[in-house]
Amino acid sequence: MNDAEQTLYRTRLTADLSRQLDSIAGLLGAAGKVAADVSSDMRQARMDAMAQQVNTRDQLEKFNLRRRKVEAALARIDAGSYGLCCECRATMEGERLDSDPAEVFCQECADEREAP
Repeated sequence: MNDAEQTLYRTRLTADLSRQLDSIAGLLGAAGKVAADVSSDMRQARMDAMAQQVNTRDQLEKFNLRRRKVEAALARIDAGSYGLCCECRATMEGERLDSDPAEVFCQECADEREAP
C-alpha cells in the first residue's frame, strides 16, 4: 500500500472515529437516571425510561465496538501493518478496505470465519 492510499484511509478512519466519539458523547449526555417513583401514574413512564436506557446501552456498545475497530486500524497504519489480513497476513483486497477501512480480514479469511 502506497503512502497516498494510507493517507486516504487514515483520513477516512479519523473522520469515522470522530463520528463515533460524537455519538458516544451524545448518548452519554442524553442518558438519564430512572426515577424510583412507583405511583400508578409513573409506572408506565418508568418502564419506558428503563426501555430507553436498555436501547441507549445497546447503542453505546455498538458505537464503542466501532470506535475500538477504528482505533485498531489507525494503530495498524502507525505500525506499518495496515492493509494486511490479521489472520493470514495476505494483502487485503482494495474493495474490502474501500467498503470498510477498519476491516481486519481478507475475504477468504472472513468467509472461513463465517462458515459453519
